[in-house]
Amino acid sequence: MKLDKLIGGFYKNGIPQPQFKFDKYPLLEDVKPLNEIENITESFFESIVADPPFMLDYRAKEVPKPNVLMIDRFSSFTNPQKLYEAYKYLIEQSYRVLKKNGILVFKCMPTTWGGRPLDVPFFVKNYCYSIGFEFIDEFILVAKSKIVNGRHHTQKHSLKNHSYSFVFKK
Repeated sequence: MKLDKLIGGFYKNGIPQPQFKFDKYPLLEDVKPLNEIENITESFFESIVADPPFMLDYRAKEVPKPNVLMIDRFSSFTNPQKLYEAYKYLIEQSYRVLKKNGILVFKCMPTTWGGRPLDVPFFVKNYCYSIGFEFIDEFILVAKSKIVNGRHHTQKHSLKNHSYSFVFKK
């Protein structure tokens, strides 16, 4: 498997790589651990694109491994509380290191836990508002297909096949 497929392959066809890259579990040499963002001085960046993990699974592995299963290929959270804590940290740090009028693009999506829907995008918008971000715009990406989990025999909720990229201004 090519590494660009493992990571996602976003930076191709002339899209430049960002100068600074952080990840909760870096897989590439030029990507720093997320907590190193604390070493960045306040009001340093003009823009930030945040695309944190969105999956929840009690079996989740903290360090991803190449595999066909999404839960093994990408980092994820073992419960909703850990997801919300990580998102709050990322939003707070983004606010701290953005310049005045800086732009944050935050990608997120609804998910489920214990057979119940979690409106993660609602949480992200409200938390961004609560610390001072201004909502500017949103983009909705609808997946062409959705993998159905074969473990469950009865559908308990709608299948989530879309994500949001919210645009905020400091």
